[in-house]
Amino acid sequence: YTTAMIPSAALSLAPLQGPVAYKPEEFAYLATVMRRSTGLVARADASFKGWKSFVDYAKEKGSVTFATMTPGDRLVVERLAKESGIKVRMVPSKGGAETRQMVMGGHVDFGLSGSIGFKDTVDGGPMQLLAVLDPQRNSD
Repeated sequence: YTTAMIPSAALSLAPLQGPVAYKPEEFAYLATVMRRSTGLVARADASFKGWKSFVDYAKEKGSVTFATMTPGDRLVVERLAKESGIKVRMVPSKGGAETRQMVMGGHVDFGLSGSIGFKDTVDGGPMQLLAVLDPQRNSD
């Protein structure tokens, strides 16, 4: 047997983005070693507070901008936009640091960030957390 530790996106998102040299069903899940929260963030001083208020803002504005780092986060936001009835224009970002700069500088309306990237800027900082993309509510 061969055992490997890989990010879940390699099996869940990569095959949706294009051809891969493997089939996800060729792998057997053993355990989750680490889990991190992912959140949608916006400027703390924005006129909206929270996801529902953001959706109202987006509908009133006509469309909003999103700092996108990967095809995976783009898929997530496209689905959320469709379900919420809002229009989102994707603005490419080179990574988490640039996404934070784009959000805090007001260059985009919102972005996606892992908990390592948003916790310090949300707790009394320059960004607000619109939504956490976890199946269960996180106490942090």
